[in-house]
Amino acid sequence: MKVLSVPWRLRLATLVLFLGVPLAGIEVMLVTRAPWWELPLRTLQIWMGAFFLITLPVSIWIAQGKRWAFYFYKIFSVLWLIATVVLALKHESLVLAVFFLVLALSLYTIQSWIKVELLRSCLNPRMEWYQGRPKILPGVYCQAQWKGGKKLDGSVSRMDEGGTFLYFREKLTGKKAKNIREVHLSFVFGEHAVSCNGRVVRVLDSEQGIGVQFFGLTHDQKKSVGDFCETLRGMGYVS
Repeated sequence: MKVLSVPWRLRLATLVLFLGVPLAGIEVMLVTRAPWWELPLRTLQIWMGAFFLITLPVSIWIAQGKRWAFYFYKIFSVLWLIATVVLALKHESLVLAVFFLVLALSLYTIQSWIKVELLRSCLNPRMEWYQGRPKILPGVYCQAQWKGGKKLDGSVSRMDEGGTFLYFREKLTGKKAKNIREVHLSFVFGEHAVSCNGRVVRVLDSEQGIGVQFFGLTHDQKKSVGDFCETLRGMGYVS
């Protein structure tokens, strides 16, 4: 899938990953037990630089919606925690033990936040690699219209208060898929209907599906979208 625009919440979550760089520096100082006026600058540069070089590509890959990058970060976090435990036992340091708890809480919080953002409807259609198209919600339809373009009828794969993932029978080829970002959406489910504007943030490789993040919603529109999503949840549809 192609990522056209990274939602600001996911962008912010990936930036928080860089908190690992100063945390690595703090751990180096705790292990070396160096006073603040005689810091091991060379050692700090090496370890903080290494953590930065690891975090930079991982944050970019996660922002692009690559799930394997998130799993890599989880494995990296576990290895870091194990190394901290070993160092705490080796040096018999209570301070390192306390740091381990702080580090574990920090890494867990960051991972939980990123997981929530990656699972949002506009980014994740919950389609496995072997599936040709995402599953759709029966009876839920959406009409999408790009500025200056024709209207397209699509099916809804997922929807929450922040966005949706749509699937169309025809391909979104050319200008529509690659250059036009904003789209007007009209959802219908039985007697329930709601309209709002959205920004395309992701496109399936087949160019038959798009992830759309809602934007520019008024207070009334936010309430209408929320009520529509609650109706779907009441029918057993998972957002």
